[in-house]
Amino acid sequence: MNSNAEKRERQRCRVKMFVMGEFGNNVFSSTAQNISASGMLVETEKILARGDTIVCSFVLQRKMTISGEIVRVAPKKAGLYDYGVRFLNLDPMAKGQIEDACRLQKKP
Repeated sequence: MNSNAEKRERQRCRVKMFVMGEFGNNVFSSTAQNISASGMLVETEKILARGDTIVCSFVLQRKMTISGEIVRVAPKKAGLYDYGVRFLNLDPMAKGQIEDACRLQKKP
């Protein structure tokens, strides 16, 4: 049985990269923990809520700026939060570059 979670798990790759985020008129820094063509997990001190729309800027193979929706909120240790971000309107070129980066990471 292939659930969406299992499919997503196969496509996700671990990363440690700086992500500049924007919410409204506020800019914040975060660290991506993993990424896939459907979204990313970021860690930050910024307080956000499920349903918030943010803009993420980061460099994978090139600089990307992608809008995303907060779909999961997980408080961590003092003052840090993990957020699951679902990408919105990801262009085909960015999607391909994220998938390529994950494929390259999984090669032995």
